Amino acid sequence: MKKKIFIIIFFCLLCLPSLGMLFFKTDVSVEQRQVQIFPSIKTGGKLNVKFFDQLNDYFSDNFAFRQNLIEADAIIKKNVFRQSGNEKVIVGSKGYLFFSETLDDYLGQNTLSKREIYSCGRVLSLLQENVEQNNRQFLFVIAPNKNSLYPEYMPKRYIKTSEQNNYSLLQAEMKKENINTVDLKKMFIDSGKEVYHKLDSHWNNQGAAMGCNAILNYLGKDHYDYTNERHTIKKNFSGDLYGMLFPKGNKKDTNVIYNKKKFVQSNFKQQKSYRYIN
Repeated sequence: MKKKIFIIIFFCLLCLPSLGMLFFKTDVSVEQRQVQIFPSIKTGGKLNVKFFDQLNDYFSDNFAFRQNLIEADAIIKKNVFRQSGNEKVIVGSKGYLFFSETLDDYLGQNTLSKREIYSCGRVLSLLQENVEQNNRQFLFVIAPNKNSLYPEYMPKRYIKTSEQNNYSLLQAEMKKENINTVDLKKMFIDSGKEVYHKLDSHWNNQGAAMGCNAILNYLGKDHYDYTNERHTIKKNFSGDLYGMLFPKGNKKDTNVIYNKKKFVQSNFKQQKSYRYIN
């Protein structure tokens, strides 16, 4: 009798992820990826020969309690083994998370060839020439990767093979071609400020304000300098990397919140007017 009970419980557990799909819908939007929708038996009026493969992918993306299991796996790997449960996320120290697709550039490997870097510089030169011939300003800006600004928080197992990467190679080529550019990487490093979210792959508001200010200063455009604006630090930001690693987690990242929320400049009859929108 006990064996029958254990067998029934075992089969119930096996069926739980499938049956649970009727009651628990999986939200994969936080995972930042394309998911398989329920496949059609026919496509283009013909029998879909990939139906069962697509059905398998659909189940893999949508079975019940999937994200709970992913989160449990990620917590164990992060806290016990100091590893990531998602191949696209690198778990660093001091709470920093990094996007794995930037790893090659960080390590200085698989860089563009000399010919490819030259071609990039040449194309930018022609674009700049064309823009300036039309009495407009041209500026090309590269956003530096997060791990290039905070290498001290990257796992020690990642050892750089070269200090040269696509960023440094292209910066050097643009200098040869006299391309108008702003070196945001140097500016961010020299500032010593935290410009990236710890749990996200993007700049925080402070980084965005500094980047905007540097670009508009270079172009000689009138603007409001948010870098000197009073601000508060709030823990209210949902990081994309954290969501990929812990899809059911609710931990928030810090962000810089400026007192003036939005600044609008408008020109009317050649008279400049400024207004603040809170």
